[in-house]
Amino acid sequence: MRHRRTRRAGDDIERILDETYREFGTHQLEAYAGYIDRAIGMVADVPDRPSSKARPELGPETRSFHVALATGRKGGASHVLYYRVQGSGDGNAEVVVLRVLPHRMEPRLRLAVDLDLAEDEDDTPKPGM
Repeated sequence: MRHRRTRRAGDDIERILDETYREFGTHQLEAYAGYIDRAIGMVADVPDRPSSKARPELGPETRSFHVALATGRKGGASHVLYYRVQGSGDGNAEVVVLRVLPHRMEPRLRLAVDLDLAEDEDDTPKPGM
């Protein structure tokens, strides 16, 4: 399934990778970037995979997936993807990564629960822009 991320998710990833580089260096930066990419690919392949969690308290069809599951080892990452499946302009469904947050952060304080707001934050160019 296709996937995209909101501007906020892109900002989250950039911030995570900047912090990773500052604290752990280039090697860990490359590894963590790969874990995040792998996690996004995993939820795009199977959005309702058993290792993801339905998060209806965060909005309709919202799910979470711990990036550590993409590392192959427990404790290999400390962030969580928040995403949902929604229709795209061409009639096909796609996974939209809403945010990537530290696993200890309360997502309700940071996550847009309104579908229209998530679409407005989309990185995809809109007609006329």
